[in-house]
Order: sequence, then structure tokens, then C-alpha cells
Amino acid sequence: NETAVLVKISISASHRQFELLCQNLSTIRDAESALRVTEERLIQQLQDTPLIHMRWTPEGRIQGWNKAAEKCLGYSSAEAIGMHLTDFIEPHSVEGAGQRLRAAVDLTGSLSGITRAFHKDGSARFLRYQNNIVKGEAGDIIVIQGLGNDVTEEYRLRKAMVASQEKFSSVFHNCPDGLILIRIADRKVIDTNKPSSSYFNYKKSPNKARNPWSLGNRYTTTIVLFNR
Repeated sequence: NETAVLVKISISASHRQFELLCQNLSTIRDAESALRVTEERLIQQLQDTPLIHMRWTPEGRIQGWNKAAEKCLGYSSAEAIGMHLTDFIEPHSVEGAGQRLRAAVDLTGSLSGITRAFHKDGSARFLRYQNNIVKGEAGDIIVIQGLGNDVTEEYRLRKAMVASQEKFSSVFHNCPDGLILIRIADRKVIDTNKPSSSYFNYKKSPNKARNPWSLGNRYTTTIVLFNR
């Protein structure tokens, strides 16, 4: 039907005879073409995903860098390719991650956590990541694929909340007046400071909240102050 067919030809000769073998490569070509399309589609998806995607060699050299990584760390893909992880991640974090990754290879083949990275302008970023290894047929590590997201603002907010809680706790427990902290939802005593414990002559039980109504039914605020 005059359709072009890709074939592989092998010819062998002995005496005055020739033997010709033909292998139809069309199926292989179609499979390779489909594989290339799949790979290109995957690369495009990794480029467009809002998650940070990086790919690097076992030695730590960057091979892949998507748009989200560019936005988070300020380096273009052209700048990032060939860089070492230690160029934007603290060296001790990279070394520790390498050790943990090698330890995880025989278990799950992946590693997750939070690390501090540095933007091109020098500012710090905190990244939550999930790294997965790709092995060759011999079991050696070919490349590491990393997905992550920027949790810098979340990290800073959590740090500020912890500082605020510590400050409140310090003020609460060092106040010379008696204080009782009550949870409004179920009207249970959450915490007391030393003067209030002494005033009511009972010991705090950290594992069991007390009912404030046993202390008197007029205390309905979140913090009750007793001034001797």
C-alpha cells in the first residue's frame, strides 16, 4: 500500500547464498515517540506546578529547576542549572540531608522535612520538601527529584506565636496577684499561677482541669484576677 516502513536489515553470506533478515521497527519507533510525548508532558507539568521542583545529581549539582523554584529563590533556570545545593542551602543541611537520604534509600527511597534556603538577594527562605531518588538498573542513584513549597511566612508566624505564648506565660506565672485561666467553652480551669494556688489552698494538676464553679460561681471571664 506504499506505506513507508522502518526496518532493520541484517545480511549474512556463506558460499554463494545470502540470508537477509528484516526487523520491523515501526512499533519500536511509535513506542519511543509516545515515550517522548509523555516525557515532554511530564516536564511541562513540573514546570507549571505551583510546587517547587528541583532535580540534582547524587553529587548535588542541579539538573532541573522549575518556575516555582525561580520565584521562590530568585535564580532563573539558566542560572540554577549547574549550581551546587550548597550555593543556596546551608552546607550542614545538605550534608545532613545526604546522610539521611542514604539511610532512607533501603527503606522508603524518600526523605522529607524542612530546610532553610537563601534567596538570590540573600534573604532566608524555609522550604518544606519531599525528596525521592531514582535508581539505575544496578541499584545506584542516578538522580534525586525534589518537590517542596515555601513555608517562610508560616514558619515566621509560628515562631512569633511561640514567642507570644512564652511572653504571656512569663507574665502570667510571675504576676504577684492570683490568676486563673479558664476555658470558656467548657468552663474548665486551664492554668493557675502560684499566688492563686496558694490562695485557694490546692495543688495544680496539669493533667486534669478543675471546674471553676467549685471555687465560686461568679468567675465567668477567661482570666480571673485575685488581688490580696
